[in-house]
Amino acid sequence: GAHGVEIFVYGREASEAKSGFPARQTLEACRALARRHALAAERTVYARQSAEAIDAGAFHNDVVAVAHEHVLFHHEHAFADKAAFYAALRAAARGLFEPVFVEAPAERVSLEDAVSSYLFNSQLVRLPGAASLTLIAPSEVRENNRVAAYVRDLVAAPNAAIGAVEFVAVRERMSSGGGPECL
Repeated sequence: GAHGVEIFVYGREASEAKSGFPARQTLEACRALARRHALAAERTVYARQSAEAIDAGAFHNDVVAVAHEHVLFHHEHAFADKAAFYAALRAAARGLFEPVFVEAPAERVSLEDAVSSYLFNSQLVRLPGAASLTLIAPSEVRENNRVAAYVRDLVAAPNAAIGAVEFVAVRERMSSGGGPECL
């Protein structure tokens, strides 16, 4: 029942044309949804996804970022202006919570590996009594040596916001037309 912060991620403004992978969500559509749902403007944040991420195949933001509670886990190149987004999120969350940003550096997880392993198509959950979050990740994360090594280091860090990982096999569901949302 407590107030939260709504985050909308868009790839382009409606008047912009883009070649290559489509930037599906527009800023105008995000603003229309916020108006339609009567969201509090001071608790609503709009972030532009980076063109680099879109061109790597992440035309939906859930391919490069996932959040739960006050923790945002994202790829280094997920957002066009990360500093402005962080500032806007901190301002919107003031008095509610302090955002925690967990950034996967590109030198550890390339955009190609993020897209192919579905690292950010995971879910973050808080298990009963747990001090940190658990990442529920597709088994493809474990099967990609570079991404698996990064996740191992991530959850082993002292006082980590994400302290555990569980892998779920969803390949069969994805091959029959579903996506990682079947997690």
